[in-house]
Amino acid sequence: MDWISSTGFVEMLKRFPNTKIRAWRYLDSSPASMYVWEHRDDCNKFFVLHDGKTIELTEHEFLRIFASDLWRPEYFFVIDDEKQRSLAVHLVEYLIMTGNLDWIISECDVQFARQCDHCHKLMNEGWMYGESYHYCSKECLLAENPEMTKEWFDSLAADYDSDIYWTEWNT
Repeated sequence: MDWISSTGFVEMLKRFPNTKIRAWRYLDSSPASMYVWEHRDDCNKFFVLHDGKTIELTEHEFLRIFASDLWRPEYFFVIDDEKQRSLAVHLVEYLIMTGNLDWIISECDVQFARQCDHCHKLMNEGWMYGESYHYCSKECLLAENPEMTKEWFDSLAADYDSDIYWTEWNT
């Protein structure tokens, strides 16, 4: 993830209430330092843990103290239910349709380029089937395509003009 302004960081914290988010704070004059932030909805305040101390701030206080600072949050969002997964799939489909997926992957420093369409494992290499299906293994590809036999798969995978091929995606 890139460095973002304090205003952008406040908006991000508010979008994920009651979630602890680790972020690096960049200062021109000294090395970056790590903070753990949380925005609590019940009191509409920001809590920060730094150097073993917890400090409570309003949004106004946060922006006054950290106005010109830049922040780089660490990854914290994990998809853990079917509703979140469905929303993420729709978002990725939209990015593919608008031609923005590769841009998002490179610009936002996404660590895993694709997700297996069968087991949902994150991956940087795997089998492509057609233009839009990704599989981490031969077993996942065959499980999603029961009409395909192992022999048929092997013959398609060996053919350089086939719609099935192994590839690596750069992150």
